[in-house]
Amino acid sequence: MEIIKVRNVNEALPVGIALLKEGGKKRSSRAGNVLEYPECVATVYAHPRERVLFSPVRDANPFFHFMESLWMLRGENGVEWLAYYNSRMKEYSDDGKIFHGAYGHRWRNHFNVDQISLIIKRLSKDPTDRRCVLQIWDSTVDLDSSKRDIPCNTHVYFKIRENLLHMTVCCRSNDIIWGAYGANVVHFSMLQEYVAQQLELEMGEYVQISDSYHAYVDVLEKTVAVLEEKATPYPSLVDIKFPTNWKWKDFELSELYQMIAHPLEESWRQWKHFKDVKSAIWAANQIQSDDWKQACVQWLERKDKNVPD
Repeated sequence: MEIIKVRNVNEALPVGIALLKEGGKKRSSRAGNVLEYPECVATVYAHPRERVLFSPVRDANPFFHFMESLWMLRGENGVEWLAYYNSRMKEYSDDGKIFHGAYGHRWRNHFNVDQISLIIKRLSKDPTDRRCVLQIWDSTVDLDSSKRDIPCNTHVYFKIRENLLHMTVCCRSNDIIWGAYGANVVHFSMLQEYVAQQLELEMGEYVQISDSYHAYVDVLEKTVAVLEEKATPYPSLVDIKFPTNWKWKDFELSELYQMIAHPLEESWRQWKHFKDVKSAIWAANQIQSDDWKQACVQWLERKDKNVPD
């Protein structure tokens, strides 16, 4: 197994691209040719809260990544709300209404138990517990399925060591551009932070174990310029409390909504409906978390250059 130890996702992406360029093997796949590393790869994040990717080459959409994370933490599986932030997500639904393998729904509803709440309860009672496995993969509906949306990440382990909450995510198939160092690091680090807050603990390491660690050849070639980008210090972080109740009326009163989600939501509305970059940037500048603020403003500035006069 190859082990990549990094501070955050901004360090991980260029390391991963270089690893595939140097040692990846070309293979065919259901969705096109990929470069796949011949061994499993474990990415170890020392500072998982530093989850926002700033690479202009990769051009990750911070609005979508943040809002999808909230959608997951709420246990949702509906298409409409998520597609508002990324219309292409409709392509992964079989009926246009729900997603078969929605992570959050698997976490909280699919198995007829709220696994997140149960894990928090167990670790609160016994911090030495080694049975806190969050199940995502369901063989009864996934193994012999032709559905469009089959979970790539299959299960998550939580454990407490030295008063830190550590998390390990196992992934059967990990596209490093769109998945591992794009959406996954945001989704799962926010899950880890939420659980840690409920346990009144700090976050420990986040380990992402990727069985098939790969990138699509055409996408990798467009992204390889990441290797030439100059690293910049990660913005300072502030502590923001997650809600304890995810019902909408309670969520709107939370620090997470007031300080990040609400201004981010308004910024996206100005961009999506009016292509009003100036107003969208003004709203993004009201975000009270420097990493999300910086990512949203920079993303909008890049889009502004592509909007015809």
